[in-house]
Amino acid sequence: MVDEGYNNRPHSGLKGDTPMHAYAKDPRKIRFATPEECRDAFLWEDIRKVDRTGCFKLNGIEYEAGLEYTGKKVDVRYDPFDMSLVEIWHGGERKKAVPPLKIGEFCGGATGKAQETAKATHSRLLKVYEAENAKRQKKKTGALSFRSMKGGGGNV
Repeated sequence: MVDEGYNNRPHSGLKGDTPMHAYAKDPRKIRFATPEECRDAFLWEDIRKVDRTGCFKLNGIEYEAGLEYTGKKVDVRYDPFDMSLVEIWHGGERKKAVPPLKIGEFCGGATGKAQETAKATHSRLLKVYEAENAKRQKKKTGALSFRSMKGGGGNV
């Protein structure tokens, strides 16, 4: 109905030409938007301030913008139905796309084998205790007395 009623009737705005004929003789071709362009056109946008660790939160999810944006405000473009990747824009330019920050229970693995403790050959503490004990024993014993010894006929 639209094709017959509207597109094939002459119009005064087209100088008596039909819309169908005007479209056919236009040298410019119609360019259809790509799926990426459509997706980009409908992304939501928000402004976030990057904290001192280079991260920001969006809808309760933490993302890492990078240390180069510490303390700066960045534009964040995202699909509210797919928060697995957000775009970071700064200065009107798209800088990068980042996934949510994954903070595990244990951050980072061991960098190498654990160092083994060496077998102790001596103990400084025990040496000090032995010296103190020897001093105490010497004081306790006192001077040597031969009077109490029997024998020798009193000639000591």
